[in-house]
Amino acid sequence: MFFKRKYSVTFINGLGNIIYSTMNLLIIPRIDEQVFLEKEKKYFRVSNITHYLNDKHGIFIYLTPIN
Repeated sequence: MFFKRKYSVTFINGLGNIIYSTMNLLIIPRIDEQVFLEKEKKYFRVSNITHYLNDKHGIFIYLTPIN
């Protein structure tokens, strides 16, 4: 059986403001994929992803709104 790891992800908008902080995901979206955020009730495009590696593996996902 496959090991299921959850990633700690923070979603950030184009202005650098945090939309969601520390959300746990099983799958990390890729650049140019679309994600729907229930809190915002709209779709976003993943514009960039930054990984930070220290004692934990955290991920910042930068989003731009889709009109």
